[in-house]
Amino acid sequence: MENIKNEQGVTLIEVITSISILSIVLISFISIFPQMGFMNKNTEDKTQAISTAKEILILWQDSLDVKSYLTSSTQTSVITSDDPNLVFIKNEGGYYYFETVKDIYRVNIKIANSPNTNSSKIYKLHSIQIELFNNRNNLVGETYGFIKR
Repeated sequence: MENIKNEQGVTLIEVITSISILSIVLISFISIFPQMGFMNKNTEDKTQAISTAKEILILWQDSLDVKSYLTSSTQTSVITSDDPNLVFIKNEGGYYYFETVKDIYRVNIKIANSPNTNSSKIYKLHSIQIELFNNRNNLVGETYGFIKR
C-alpha cells in the first residue's frame, strides 16, 4: 500500500519520450498512404488498358474486312474501316503493322501475314498482338490472340 502512495506520476521526460516514439511510428504509417494511392491508380489504368485491348481484339477477330484482307492473295490493299484513325504502317518480317487511337490510348496492332504451320487443318490462324500506349508513350497494356479465316 505504501508503494502506491509514494508514486508521484509521470515525469515530463517520460511524456516527451512517449510522444516522440508515437510520432515516429505515425509518420512512418502516413508515408505509406500516398504510395498506396499511386499504386492503386497505376493498377486502375492498367486494368482499363487491358480491357480496351481485349475489346479491340474482339472487334478485329470478328471483322469481315480483316478476314477478307488476310485471305486475299495480293494483300496490297489496306483494311477498309470506319475508323478514320486506322493507319497501315508496313508489311515487314512476316507481319502487318497497323496503328490507331482508341479512347486515350495509341494502339499498335501486329498481325502475322501467314498462318502458323501448327494451325488446325480446318481453320487457318493468324496471330495478332495489340499494344496500348498512354500519352507519355509508355506501354500500359497488351494482349495476344488469333484471327481465324
